[in-house]
Amino acid sequence: MTDLIWYIALVSILEYVAMITGLALFNIPVPMNIFLYSYPLLAFIPFIVVIIINYKFLNREMEDYGISLSVDNRIYALPALAYPFLVICITIPIAYIVGVPVDWSLSFLFELISKWSEILGVPYDEVINSVILQLLLGPVINTFFAFFEEAGWRGYLLTRLEEEFGTKQAIILSSFIWGIWSLYHHFRTRLFYEPIQMTYIFTQSALIGIFLGLLMIKTRSIVIPSLARGAIRTYLGLSNFLFNTMPMRGFPLGLVVSELIITIIIWRIIFQSTE
Repeated sequence: MTDLIWYIALVSILEYVAMITGLALFNIPVPMNIFLYSYPLLAFIPFIVVIIINYKFLNREMEDYGISLSVDNRIYALPALAYPFLVICITIPIAYIVGVPVDWSLSFLFELISKWSEILGVPYDEVINSVILQLLLGPVINTFFAFFEEAGWRGYLLTRLEEEFGTKQAIILSSFIWGIWSLYHHFRTRLFYEPIQMTYIFTQSALIGIFLGLLMIKTRSIVIPSLARGAIRTYLGLSNFLFNTMPMRGFPLGLVVSELIITIIIWRIIFQSTE
């Protein structure tokens, strides 16, 4: 257990230093942008900490934590990639039931693209092409960074918790810790002082953490969870343009309900197949 405490503490300290470094280097006037500019530093910290903690306490092979490119049950790449789209698809009927407007024209997105075109002095069509390119390449780029984060959270942390407490308990506990960690990124932003939004961030992160944990348990590799993180980061944000809700765009309550439904279904499928 000592190594787990050290892992959580060291990741927290180093990520705080990374965020402050990002603030100092880029002289960012708006706190909300801290995470954006310091993200390249943040992404590698969990992996670096795993190397340090493993050397200090356990001295195992990285493959013991699923930190390798080999994958069992590659079929799970399909739900990993489909997850953000499933969440949005389930949220759509929920939105209609509770009376939340669904903007099929994505008017807010195209308004933003128009503003970007004016601000940057770039033709509208070129900005459109840039957005399309980002949507195509986003999963690849995000999966690369997610791999080093997943090395710590679904690789080292989940594996060690599973050894200490068992599989189901490890998935729940690691997801709870990851949800708290997600709040940590917002403690210097205005969101930290808005309890409803922070509750949503924690709940969504914890539910996604359970999904990623289930992928890790079935594949015994962080590759598929990393692929899921890449898809989620790239495509789940599209809900911000589809559902027009305030103060947070994207109908967060509907997304959480959808994620809960998916989590329960996958949990039952996976554990019924192993019993």
